[in-house]
Amino acid sequence: MLKLLKTAVLGATLLFPNALMAQSQDSVFESYQAYQTFVDTQIAEANYGELVKVLGGRDEYTPEQLAQVVSQFQRALPHQMTDKATLRQIKLSDEFVQEAFAYWAADTLQYVYFYALVHQRENELVVLQFNLNTDAETILSEF
Repeated sequence: MLKLLKTAVLGATLLFPNALMAQSQDSVFESYQAYQTFVDTQIAEANYGELVKVLGGRDEYTPEQLAQVVSQFQRALPHQMTDKATLRQIKLSDEFVQEAFAYWAADTLQYVYFYALVHQRENELVVLQFNLNTDAETILSEF
């Protein structure tokens, strides 16, 4: 079981050149759809390091620590994650949501789980906490 990155976001500034996301700060997205597209794409393509950095883990881990964890995930999950399902989504208020998703590789028994606490602000979505793990119980215990 790989345990990765349970982190709270403090909001460090990062200019991110990807026009698809139009993101200007770590953990801040222009919309819920932009956030979901980013997470889904990074997990599907096994870009775990970029996922962690952009969601706010950039200042939580040294480059060496992050590289080590990414390497562990890539060894444990060598296949492309092709499928996704919502495990749980709880609306805490009009603005705050807790959610967990499962991603898996078709025709394998490889799964990775993602949890987030997000805040929908007037013109942006902020990821306040996230957790990426190969253990479903760890993710579901966030609720």
